[in-house]
Amino acid sequence: MTRIRAHIGLTSAVAFACATAHSLTPSDQVTVAALHAISNELPDSSPFCLEVPDSARAPRPAPHTVIRAVRLFRTATAPKSCPPTYTTMILYVDSAGHLLHPPPPGYVDPHWALVRPVQFQTSDSATVLLEMSQGTSEDHYRCTGRRLDAGWEAVCVTVARYIH
Repeated sequence: MTRIRAHIGLTSAVAFACATAHSLTPSDQVTVAALHAISNELPDSSPFCLEVPDSARAPRPAPHTVIRAVRLFRTATAPKSCPPTYTTMILYVDSAGHLLHPPPPGYVDPHWALVRPVQFQTSDSATVLLEMSQGTSEDHYRCTGRRLDAGWEAVCVTVARYIH
């Protein structure tokens, strides 16, 4: 089990804290803290493409305030602006066996993040589920947020890992 932690808030040493603590709802602060915790543990710096489910459970872009806050520690965008994903389970080749549509040298696929609705247990404690996929792999995290001083800390645990 992997546990990862990050803190956002006015008393935090994290650079984005002061810029985001006043403009985000508590739910958005928990989300940003969770994404920051996960971001710190990823082996690359490829962008986050952020989505949230709407009332019909279909994905839609994350709120602009969340995207702007995440951009203070990682490149982030709405899905329509996300860079392409080149990794697939099926390789398409031409008649000579050369890969069709190869990625640029050194390219790393973006991380698609589906952020489920934040569930508050109390005004100082919340849980959020995140589904992070990159290429053909997908990790599910359960992040627990707690209010500390004027901000939020998130501790995330990997609860599932898939290969598509």
